Amino acid sequence: MRDGEPILLPPKAFDTLLVLVSNRGHILRKDDLLKTVWPETIVEENNLSQYVSTLRKALGDDPNGHRYIETVPKLGYRFVARVVETHVGKTLDAEPSRISKRTRIDDSTVRSIAVLPFRYLGTAGSDEYLGLGIADAIITKLGNLKQIVVRPTSSVRKYTSMTQDPVLAGRELRVESVLEGSIQRSGERIRVTVQMVSVQDEAPLWAEKFDVEFRDIFTVEDATSEQVAEALILKLSREERERLAKRSTEDIEAYRLYLKGRFYWNKRTRKGLKKAIEYFGRAIDKDPLYALAYAGLADCYNLYSHYGELPPKESFPKAKAASTKALEIDDGLAEAHASLAFVRAWYDWDWSGAEREFERALELNPNYATAHHWYAIYLMAMGRTDQALE
Repeated sequence: MRDGEPILLPPKAFDTLLVLVSNRGHILRKDDLLKTVWPETIVEENNLSQYVSTLRKALGDDPNGHRYIETVPKLGYRFVARVVETHVGKTLDAEPSRISKRTRIDDSTVRSIAVLPFRYLGTAGSDEYLGLGIADAIITKLGNLKQIVVRPTSSVRKYTSMTQDPVLAGRELRVESVLEGSIQRSGERIRVTVQMVSVQDEAPLWAEKFDVEFRDIFTVEDATSEQVAEALILKLSREERERLAKRSTEDIEAYRLYLKGRFYWNKRTRKGLKKAIEYFGRAIDKDPLYALAYAGLADCYNLYSHYGELPPKESFPKAKAASTKALEIDDGLAEAHASLAFVRAWYDWDWSGAEREFERALELNPNYATAHHWYAIYLMAMGRTDQALE
């Protein structure tokens, strides 16, 4: 608290501050701090440096840490400010939604957001798809909100570095706020830490930590999307709230396979498309009513002939069948309308039908980048270059 107002910090930054203050006046070696703040977890030293930097900004310290946190070269850190212990009569209600309400910002200042790929804190391997996959899922959910612009997955996928500065990324992407997060996994349990940062103020707007079973990852995505909207004071319609809460499947294994499918589809390579088709197909086997998986399969077959894997007369009918099936299950799915529009344009040559599908996709999700991309190509073919450029 500062002057009676809460100051938001990422959970690990708060833990670091607590250890430093509890040991004020004493040098805390970096190894000891890492073991205390991240018990039984292997993390890089630069994680600690980043959180110390965050603390200095929150405390109003100078970069060299003369007033609060002192850097002792080659050793560690020391909290040097005077500390007085006291007892308070009541504590801050730390319920996530209450914190969000206290720290919400004027909705006139935030009209755009970027969701960076979540950092996977573990050894490289088969779970790396999770970082981009969870970000993509949240991007899709937030894309249904018409009050803000959400940068697409294709724009943020390059920001996968463990040391990526979210503020710098936000400036490059020209957004007012950035959502970043990290994932740690132990067996079937995962810890997801999420933080939303103001690019202009370089300050956290909202933060939360989730310790859940992997099967509860839907809850993490739902809660994150809802609380981001609340932190931005977005006035959501009933339809938008329903879309935020909507899930295309309840089968966690089908969802895991779908994330892998999108991970490989986004690579836009022949090998990636083959793997994506395999994963989307397995997701459909797990849940035959998984509309998003059918849309993903349609997207793969839409591109297949471009990569020389199948002739158009074989790939496009497969894409049409998959996108039609997706719409039979869920007619409100923007991805499926865009997939069908692509078939209508480049295989059926049904120009008016294609445009209706593109417009419907963008009506459902104004932030769906693939629909904008493919619609622009269609408009170029129609000779409507000004609209294509827009």
